[in-house]
Amino acid sequence: MRIIVLSLILATFSRFVSAQVNEMAKVTIPCTLNTVAKTYSSTVTNLTVTGTIHARDFKTMRDSMPALTVIELS
Repeated sequence: MRIIVLSLILATFSRFVSAQVNEMAKVTIPCTLNTVAKTYSSTVTNLTVTGTIHARDFKTMRDSMPALTVIELS
């Protein structure tokens, strides 16, 4: 019985840990990604960026988005 309960708890925990957060950021003015993505910057894993971005936007992605693994720029 303990093994079943432990397995269920572990399965539930691993599901939440591996959850992906997909977001789309529309940057209309270069260097404003930090304000556009402020609400989800710490949790986003997959980010699609449209519009014109600048070097400061890349710095924002590097420094302010620790969970970011995939960036779509096309």
